[in-house]
Amino acid sequence: MPIRTIIEIDDREIRVAQATWEARRAHLSKAFVLEIEAGAEPKELGKALRESLNKNGFSKGDADVILNRRLIEMRELDLPPAPDDELPDMLKFAARNEFASVNDNWRIDFVPLTTEVTANRIILAGALSPQLLAEITTIVEAGGLRLCRILLRSFCVAQSVCNDDPAKSVLIAHDVGNSLDLTLVQDNKVQMTRCVLLSGDGEPELTQNKSLEIQRAVMLANRGGTARGVGEVRIASDSTTGPRIRTALESMVDVPVLALDVSSLISKRGENLGGKNPQKFLSHYGAAQLLAGVRVAQIDFSSPRRRAVKKSNYRKLAFWGGMAAAILVAFGITGWMMLSSQSNTIDRLGQQLAELKKANDSSGQRPGVEQIIGEVKLIDDWQQ
Repeated sequence: MPIRTIIEIDDREIRVAQATWEARRAHLSKAFVLEIEAGAEPKELGKALRESLNKNGFSKGDADVILNRRLIEMRELDLPPAPDDELPDMLKFAARNEFASVNDNWRIDFVPLTTEVTANRIILAGALSPQLLAEITTIVEAGGLRLCRILLRSFCVAQSVCNDDPAKSVLIAHDVGNSLDLTLVQDNKVQMTRCVLLSGDGEPELTQNKSLEIQRAVMLANRGGTARGVGEVRIASDSTTGPRIRTALESMVDVPVLALDVSSLISKRGENLGGKNPQKFLSHYGAAQLLAGVRVAQIDFSSPRRRAVKKSNYRKLAFWGGMAAAILVAFGITGWMMLSSQSNTIDRLGQQLAELKKANDSSGQRPGVEQIIGEVKLIDDWQQ
């Protein structure tokens, strides 16, 4: 069974889980949290990561990295009508004006939100700075791992939570301690996502602030029309905070509100996080599900979308080339045979003509052919 180490890098900690998958099912077998000390360099974090991996019995090999929305730049762009394979080039040109500080060294990837090629194309694009990319690469390689994918937390959570009704428009409120990810998902595509830093004196005020942010996200989404409106709110938090937010939110919005039990969502599939906060590993589970089969379209900065290059089918070319060569050879042989036959016929007729002339040469009893022709010519000249 294949194994993948999944790493989420946040402001204060690095959360690591080990994933396995088979037959379109994924599992998180173990997990740990590594605190980030203030001012720690990427190479130091990588060494600390290596030690923790060894201590917790993780296998070395491939690794995926998950980032939160605040670490990247993201825009919704309106591009002219174009087929999918032309969107990467169009985005590269538009990014210079739409993003604040993006240049050719940034990694840019996107998810198409519309599919009609004859109408304007709406895409959700993200940009990763070269500095952050270098830091991620240093941490992973110093940890003794090989970097495979760079994903976004909100997209991975959408993969975990929105798998029942793709047509339904769902707003996911992912509670990750001092931050709240708000992600709108419809048709297996992330339509909008943002990450909000929160503060509050005590749990009641913090719960109220989270409820207000969710209410604001519902209102903003509904302004975009029915295609972007919210049909349901799903709160991904711990078993205590989730119901509190749901109770506060039910009187603030007019759509159904569900408080997901993230622990049960993960554990019923066999995962064991060793008592860790399960909502902090929901994105890891989504990344593991992607390995078993993608449902929600993802942004991946390790392999951004590029113009598709049509590969030549060399077997087909070789077949038709061989057929053409065979036809040319057949025509050549046929032409040679026809020329050879005509040459033999000409030689035979020449021999017969020579024999006829010889047979009609003059003798003592009758004039020859040439003599008769000469006499006829003289008669013709005399008559003229």
